[in-house]
Amino acid sequence: MSINNEESEHIEEQSVEEQYKSCTQKYENSKKISEFQQLKTEFWSLGDYEYSRDYVQLCNASIRKIYKKRIAIGSIIAAVLIIGVFILFASIIPTVRYNDALSDLKMKKYSKAYKEFNELEDFKDSKCLSEYSNIKKSNVGDIVKFGVNEEMELPYDNDRYSWQDFVPRDAVDKRIEWRIVDKHKDKALMVCEYLYNGMDYLHQDYASDELESDASWEESTIRSFLNSSYYNSVFNESEKNMIVKSTIKNDVWSDYSAPNDGDTEDKVFLLSFKEINEYFPSENERIAYELTEQKAACWWTRTPARLEEDRGEASQYAVMVGFQGMMYTPDSKYEANYTYDAGGIRPAIWVDISDKR
Repeated sequence: MSINNEESEHIEEQSVEEQYKSCTQKYENSKKISEFQQLKTEFWSLGDYEYSRDYVQLCNASIRKIYKKRIAIGSIIAAVLIIGVFILFASIIPTVRYNDALSDLKMKKYSKAYKEFNELEDFKDSKCLSEYSNIKKSNVGDIVKFGVNEEMELPYDNDRYSWQDFVPRDAVDKRIEWRIVDKHKDKALMVCEYLYNGMDYLHQDYASDELESDASWEESTIRSFLNSSYYNSVFNESEKNMIVKSTIKNDVWSDYSAPNDGDTEDKVFLLSFKEINEYFPSENERIAYELTEQKAACWWTRTPARLEEDRGEASQYAVMVGFQGMMYTPDSKYEANYTYDAGGIRPAIWVDISDKR
């Protein structure tokens, strides 16, 4: 039986309609890019039938939407990975390095521990342990950094100096340099390498002979300043915990057998006349430079001086180190060192370096 042209066109039209319906149904259920790409091809093959051309555009839009969604998800995953890496580097890795440094410290590998703690900077107590390791690895004569020069209140109004004169204004690194002059198993004596600018040993409003008693380290302006404003300004809590409160023997220099002053309990102090001769035996070794001007200057010892000719009167002398390293005592050929005159100060501290830390 033969089919005429009219019947053939009708069958073909039914086939296109069925294909169109099938495609629209599949479009509603499609979710993948590959499915929309296949549908786009099929709708395109239907030509201008019904909304085939519109469905081609809808397929393209669906494909773009899926791509954007994938990019967004990829960005989120990348962000999560970046945050994860940051957490790894910011927390886990520093913790691992910190534990490695602690292990090296316990094994007394002080140089290695110092380098590791120093690189960790402010992580936990790394800065303090870095300072501790540095002192442990260093020898007498070495320079270490401990504390930071910060704004501090001076003990009296002074038109000559302000706290900025104690600290270089343009210094990038304000950490304080100390020279180790004595070292034992459990503690080390450190002296500030540079001088802080002039301060009166015993400040008076006017120079006079009206002191009620001899000048002494216990009553000195410098002692009060070092153990209050200076101590609280330049050391953090961890450093303060390392500084040993020491019993200070206060010998007196005299040209007769004057009795020594009583002991004091100090965290920060000046070296005595005897200690300076012990730790800095030559004049050249005693030369010290101002922190701000970088020029040699005179500096105070904590040792008061008594003269036999002044017996019965309040003494206003203390021993000073000259800018060329000579010792200024009242009987020397050098200028008198009255306690109301300004001299440089070179703080000293004992620090705890025992293994129990």
